[in-house]
Amino acid sequence: MNPIFDHQRLLYRISRDYYINQMTQQEIAKRLGLSRIKVSRLLEQARREMIVSITLNAPLGLMADVEETLEKKFGLQEVLIVHCENSAQAAGLEVELAPAAAECLLRRITGEETISVAMGRTMVAVVNALPPRSLPGVSIVQMNGGLGYIVPFEQSTELARQMAARLAASHHLLHAPGIAADKQAADLFKKDPLISSTLNIAAHADIAILSIGSMVPQEKIAQGHSPLTENDYNDLVSLHAVGDIALRYINADGHPLHTSLDERIIGLSFAELMAIPCVIAVAGGEEKHQVILAGLKSGIPNVLVTDQNTAEFLLNAGGE
Repeated sequence: MNPIFDHQRLLYRISRDYYINQMTQQEIAKRLGLSRIKVSRLLEQARREMIVSITLNAPLGLMADVEETLEKKFGLQEVLIVHCENSAQAAGLEVELAPAAAECLLRRITGEETISVAMGRTMVAVVNALPPRSLPGVSIVQMNGGLGYIVPFEQSTELARQMAARLAASHHLLHAPGIAADKQAADLFKKDPLISSTLNIAAHADIAILSIGSMVPQEKIAQGHSPLTENDYNDLVSLHAVGDIALRYINADGHPLHTSLDERIIGLSFAELMAIPCVIAVAGGEEKHQVILAGLKSGIPNVLVTDQNTAEFLLNAGGE
């Protein structure tokens, strides 16, 4: 008998029993008089020698290869690409991204986490997409104060409350503005024991979920539809700001920009955001391409939920 042929027949039989007949390695070992470790090694050899080949058939529309490439390119834990009908426009896109973001968040909750949440339309959509759960060991906490120009449900306070209600979780609210009138006012807010405690809880969260914001058009500032002043805007433009992550403005390289605005923000600092183990960024749309790229370069997000057009842009963008 040919010993090579006999060995290949053994490799085939073990592979058939394991992959086709759904037998465990222990069952195969007992049946053939081998050790389980020997069976495991033979299965590895069968794959190397192409006796076994594994084919994955991605569902239509799934961009798994692009997701994996982006994960490696930017050092991310996970990328989720959503096929969106209105991928070119940021407005309204959050509703299409929200279900995937909600699923991603829930999948990462084991039952005892603290989740820090930002504000804005995207987070409203994510909260609305969350199915009811009973997670009494989870805590929801605001990562920054509210902004007066935003409609009530988009305020961090209401968002955190609604998210906690969806998950039957506890919550920690931040009863303070996101941007104070001046440094002295901001310092007074931060000295308040309740506000200080809430910010400390937010800084030590296990998971954060937020969006990445592009620069506010100057006309909106003049119309009072932004928390920024004209001086804030001019300072940021002079430093080549492209947008913000939770009110912390960055340039195209993802570096934080330090202006007088920083001293008036009541919320997590750039360094505190960086220290959170899992930061889920939910953002898309052509007008946000550059700031999303900058956001990934900043190192703050390690999970990204975005649309297919943004994913293609990031894939072709130069430099991590």
